Amino acid sequence: MPPSKTPVPDHATPADGPPARGSDDVRPGHPPRLGAVVLTVFAALAVYLVLAALLGPDGDPRYNFAFEQGTVTMLSTAMLMASTCLAAATVWATRGEGGRTRLLWVTLTLVMAYFTVDEVMEFHESFGVFMKERRVPTGPFRNWNDIIVIAYGVIAVPVALLVWREVLRFHRLFTMLVLAGLCYVGTTAVDTFSSDPTTVTTIVEETLKVSCSTLFALSMATGFAAARWLGSGSSAGRLTVGDGAIAVTGFLVPMCLAPAAIVLTTSDTGRDLISWAGAVIGAGIVLLAIERTAMRSDAAQEPVTTRS
Repeated sequence: MPPSKTPVPDHATPADGPPARGSDDVRPGHPPRLGAVVLTVFAALAVYLVLAALLGPDGDPRYNFAFEQGTVTMLSTAMLMASTCLAAATVWATRGEGGRTRLLWVTLTLVMAYFTVDEVMEFHESFGVFMKERRVPTGPFRNWNDIIVIAYGVIAVPVALLVWREVLRFHRLFTMLVLAGLCYVGTTAVDTFSSDPTTVTTIVEETLKVSCSTLFALSMATGFAAARWLGSGSSAGRLTVGDGAIAVTGFLVPMCLAPAAIVLTTSDTGRDLISWAGAVIGAGIVLLAIERTAMRSDAAQEPVTTRS
């Protein structure tokens, strides 16, 4: 009689190693949840914005929101720089992959870098002025700034169609990017429909802009945490209170250095460099917090050997 065959459960892991990574890849558990970090960072941001309104020069609540060297705009730039660093770190974390995963993170890194430089150099505003001076017609649009913003969306659509499945692979990245996108649409809408900006509309517009930048930074941190989890093939565990505090500190560093830069130097370049340095340091601290959690989980997954 031939030996009976024992059916292998569908969920059994093949003997030659873990399943290949892909859109159907399943991992136990979930990446460390950053919800408490997100809420704490936004609470700190709310305090920052209130102080920016109350401590404007000559009691002007609009100053720190309206001018490029105001504390709010400088923080927005710093958060975009932090986003660039965090996205670049995720490119490194997923270096073993190619195809659309690489496309996703390289694209996010380049987009964050462009937004960072554009916030300082004002590329799209300068282009709008250039076209206006040459009296190039805007057609049905109010100005060239509106056309450029719409062009961003036109460019983003085909890229999004290529990588949306990859976005869904990285736990909670889609949710964070949607929130950032809503803030971006909000700040663009306020700018578009406010032909004669007031103190209120300026504060609302810049509040949405810095919220968008902060959400981008938090999105990239979320993406790195998910990439680290997928790369290890195990649950990344819980973010401890200590590691959570470290991560929050990483976001607080640019909040502290952005206004400090205004006090330390009158040079626009010097202020930008100090603000960017704070963003790079802050991003490094956030990466450290996530990596500590991942390494702790990796160690817990290793089999314990005993001597006979």
